[in-house]
Amino acid sequence: MTDILGRLTGMRGSGEAAGGLVRAEVDGTGDVVGLAIEPKAMRLASEDLAEAVREAISLARTQVRESVAEMTPEPGRALAGDVGTTLARLGTEAQGRLGELTALARELSDRLGRQSEAQRPRQEAR
Repeated sequence: MTDILGRLTGMRGSGEAAGGLVRAEVDGTGDVVGLAIEPKAMRLASEDLAEAVREAISLARTQVRESVAEMTPEPGRALAGDVGTTLARLGTEAQGRLGELTALARELSDRLGRQSEAQRPRQEAR
């Protein structure tokens, strides 16, 4: 695990935005390890500058994700696919069970409602 973490923190991805006025660098964990903003970028509206920073970081993180995916051995990729398939199946099964439980709850509620109605005349007669 320590080896993997060391490899990830040593990995770098970079991205730029606003025509190269904003550059970001991230490590393999996605942490920002570098950010450069050219003086000309300060002429941008604050919203545009903020968006350029986000875009540069996003592009750098995408580059790292792609590098990590290339590093992942095929069995790991297959395992990731299996996990995704399993989670999707479990989600579908859970939704089905929830539907069954909802139907059962309605049926019980209807039965209780009918029993309450059946008991009302007896109570009124007393």
